[in-house]
Amino acid sequence: MTTASDPTDLTITELGAAYRARQLSPVEATQACLARIAARDPELRAFLTVTAQLALAQARTATDELAAGRDRGPLHGVPVALKDLIDTAGIATTGASAVLADRIPSTDAPVVERLYAAGAVLLGKLNLHEMAYGGSGVIGAWPAARNPRDPAHITGGSSSGSAAAVAAGMCFAALGSDTSGSIRLPAALCGIVGLMPSYGLVPLRGVIPLSSSYDHVGPMTRTVRDAALVLQAIAGYDAQDFTSVALPVPDCAAAPADARAAWYRGPSPLGARTARTAWMGRRPRGKRASSEAPARVPQRHRPAWRCRSRAAWATAARRARSPSRSTV
Repeated sequence: MTTASDPTDLTITELGAAYRARQLSPVEATQACLARIAARDPELRAFLTVTAQLALAQARTATDELAAGRDRGPLHGVPVALKDLIDTAGIATTGASAVLADRIPSTDAPVVERLYAAGAVLLGKLNLHEMAYGGSGVIGAWPAARNPRDPAHITGGSSSGSAAAVAAGMCFAALGSDTSGSIRLPAALCGIVGLMPSYGLVPLRGVIPLSSSYDHVGPMTRTVRDAALVLQAIAGYDAQDFTSVALPVPDCAAAPADARAAWYRGPSPLGARTARTAWMGRRPRGKRASSEAPARVPQRHRPAWRCRSRAAWATAARRARSPSRSTV
């Protein structure tokens, strides 16, 4: 396990190992994140709401459960945050819009329920481009989030606060939403990993829509493996969500840690048995992306394996989601 003097510098995998080795507790990790928020958020403006009391209560519960041997999995006791268009019961969900400034949902979105079931600790709600309708992250009812790499620069949007919070170490993971780059753009600008999952894999119910036929909810983290662990927790069919598709959830965490992209073979939401791109992240510096597609992947899908930029990957992935005559 890699150790660090500051718990916020650990990955989710390293944090979990420290918990289970009794070297660190969820309470200590949560307190470290809250201290980082207090120190950096006045400048970065990533959070619209900080749920400190809730987070500490959840962290104490996670600490007690782990001590008693009740292990909920890799996200147990991990502090996370949510883009402020994902419904949270009793906590304001505004879409960064003055129109919804007083909106307090009565129920949690399914992705929030799944994070709670996995034992995650909620630190708060994150800034965004108003109603997710923009790629700059600079428009909203509250001051725009700033880029932790250089606060004079923008984060990109619309998941601006999610990218800033993860990059600044204020949380270990965040959820964002992506309609036309709103996870991928700020992830690229802030130097983190952002994933837009296949459409229908993650429920959209309880998420303020921009365009329901194009919206996606996905993880934003500091490593590819961390993104896979979060995706594993939030993916799955929701019978009450008309956008959700009854697909088997792939073992996202089984892909190699240095992968640029991974493939999931199975039925696509469009009905064709095609190779599907499951998740994507940064490759380690100095390593090249694989130039070979997995065996038996149709020719038309191979650009998604070979591309080296997020823009090129997004284009190839969109093509891969279109109805295909190729099957595997």
